[in-house]
Amino acid sequence: MAPDLDEDLTLFIESNGYEGEVSPDAAGIIATLYALNHLCHTTRSEKLIDAYYLLRDYVGQHAEASKIYSAID
Repeated sequence: MAPDLDEDLTLFIESNGYEGEVSPDAAGIIATLYALNHLCHTTRSEKLIDAYYLLRDYVGQHAEASKIYSAID
């Protein structure tokens, strides 16, 4: 899931104080990780937990990895 935009987005995440500009792709990853995290805690589904960690592992290869990790920390 990622916004269909050509410009970067400014994100502010109140829960951890992150503020920064990220690409639409990175914003989509951040939003997906937050959604998966919430669903993991709500459902305790092993399938969703696996999906969360697979996506989180993928982040390490992303050009904006440090921004993504900061946003989800």
